Amino acid sequence: MVALLLFTGLALVLAAPVFVVARMRHRKKTARGFLIAAGVIGVLSAIISFSSETLESRCEAAGNPSCLDFGASGLQLVLVVGYVLASWIVAYIQFQD
Repeated sequence: MVALLLFTGLALVLAAPVFVVARMRHRKKTARGFLIAAGVIGVLSAIISFSSETLESRCEAAGNPSCLDFGASGLQLVLVVGYVLASWIVAYIQFQD
């Protein structure tokens, strides 16, 4: 639950320019689409966090002292950065219209 709120909130805060420009230009569909996408990013990141924690706990239960899942953090980073870059590009394009 924490990961869901954290990543959704992070995506929404960093994508604020697209919401401001969409409101200025009266483009509700754009804002709605990015809101839905932020929710999807949050859900995917929460699923990745849950599976990573499960994988690490199983690894530690098997007796391995150092179990780290770097792939989960990298994938979450790629999701959020891709979303933010896309939102900034759309905000810039709509601002230029």
